[in-house]
Amino acid sequence: MARNLRSTASDEIFNILRKEILSLEFLPGQELKINNLCEQLQVSRSPVRDALMKLSTDGLVDIFPQRGTRVSLIDLQLVEEERFLRSSLEEKALIKAISTISDDDINKYQLAIKQQENLLSTDDLYEFFNSDVSFHKITFDLINKRECWKIINKRCVNYDRIRFLSFKNNIDKETIINQHYKIIKALKSKDKNQVETVIKTHLSKIDDEINSLFNEFPSYFKQEEKEKKLTL
Repeated sequence: MARNLRSTASDEIFNILRKEILSLEFLPGQELKINNLCEQLQVSRSPVRDALMKLSTDGLVDIFPQRGTRVSLIDLQLVEEERFLRSSLEEKALIKAISTISDDDINKYQLAIKQQENLLSTDDLYEFFNSDVSFHKITFDLINKRECWKIINKRCVNYDRIRFLSFKNNIDKETIINQHYKIIKALKSKDKNQVETVIKTHLSKIDDEINSLFNEFPSYFKQEEKEKKLTL
């Protein structure tokens, strides 16, 4: 029983810390002191350590034995690989969806966009970011490829963080929503070429911003540098 309670606690802490990292509340390179986290979350050290180990496995934190833990820097090489992974899987998923897409399915996409439009005036960027994630998840649900979506969600953490940095730095919510409408239009047309073009354009938006983000926030990105000393 105690083990199950500890597992539940570490999972909850993992989700909290993962959100803080993906939403840049904890910045790339920032030191995470276990004692501070325990105090903030009102929990013991054990579930925090377990959660940090899981985050390390997912590439979101770096753990230095006897020295401390920090939020992993964004790796641009992995950004490219993760974007390639997501783009490849989502393009295939949308093309597969063409053959079975129904009016009810289209309505699911439209409802997701309406929810996004309701968030146009919100200051909660993470909520809007999640609404974007929910829109794209629909395709994988429709074709029963939920494990593929789990892979994207788990493995694309560098890509997601640079996307959120783009959101935070200069978000254009209306352009994102308009591109989502274009995805729906392409699916309704059942035009494979149109679907491929639309999703490639949508997911490559970040490519034009990477250099400016790197120049503006160089400390967030992995570079050749001396390893910083960390304290517990």
